[in-house]
Amino acid sequence: MQDHLRELGVVVVEDLDDPTGPAWWVVLPTGSRHRYDVVLRERLSTATAATVPLLDGPSLVVTRHVADAAAEVLRGRGAHFADTAGNVHLRWPDAVVDVRGRRPPTSEARPADRPLRAYSPRGQRVTFSLLCDPGTVGESYRTIAERSRTSLGTVQAVLEELQGQGHLLVDGRRRTLHGTRLLFDRWVEAYVVRTAPRLTRARFDSSDHSWWRHADEDLRSDGAVWGGETGAHLLDGFLSPAVATVYADGLPRQTLLAHRLRKADGVGDVVVRERFWNWPTPAEGHPLAPPPLVYADLVATTDPRCLEAAERLRSGDAVLRRLDLS
Repeated sequence: MQDHLRELGVVVVEDLDDPTGPAWWVVLPTGSRHRYDVVLRERLSTATAATVPLLDGPSLVVTRHVADAAAEVLRGRGAHFADTAGNVHLRWPDAVVDVRGRRPPTSEARPADRPLRAYSPRGQRVTFSLLCDPGTVGESYRTIAERSRTSLGTVQAVLEELQGQGHLLVDGRRRTLHGTRLLFDRWVEAYVVRTAPRLTRARFDSSDHSWWRHADEDLRSDGAVWGGETGAHLLDGFLSPAVATVYADGLPRQTLLAHRLRKADGVGDVVVRERFWNWPTPAEGHPLAPPPLVYADLVATTDPRCLEAAERLRSGDAVLRRLDLS
């Protein structure tokens, strides 16, 4: 990595006097010197780029490879980073060093890390179902298939792959989900890249941008739930939604009529997406998509304000905290 930086006129010197952890002094081509606390990551997905902790002082995220989508997330967070492939982003008033699009050597590519079925659009449904309620991993294949709206064959293939990855521990007839933090990160990355863009069924415009505040009962009548920015606001009240996201089996006609939502000519401020899971919404409280999906929706936007809300949600929501404990 230092060789790549040296080619750009950037000199890196390790700060050996810092007892708190890895730190570098970086000398830019202009001659200015900046001290970084180094945040090391073996891998960096789009999801983890949104949540990797940035320290109080200037931080430099260092990893094997920063893919284009993850790099955009880091730039949106104002993070500086460098990888062993030669991608780098350093931004100071006197100099900007920005290299993009470099790929890791073929020898570092590890396609076996992402088995096709477990992270395919169909396989993601099974993984999502298990993440939302890890206890159901011990249920029958048929029950898991019904919850995830997939086939028995998909369930069997996904569970076998998760076992091979170490995310599923099997002791006789007892199955336990393991390493859920990493599994969740991998699922979010696959969801953002492969699934989220396919779920949108329709877009609408509203005449009153606060219409969603009074729509819970209409949504329940349609068997629909809130996701995305709306779901995040209803979970912790931090994010002010710019777009209302609804997950439904079909068009939520009661909601559309009651709130006079009209089909959008462009992007729209109301998005209807396919509901891809099959378990009842709790009768109490707001009709909400499961927190893992709300979190993933926020990450998929790559909007800095949504990414900030995602970090808050991950540290504050009970379901997401449990996933991070394993």
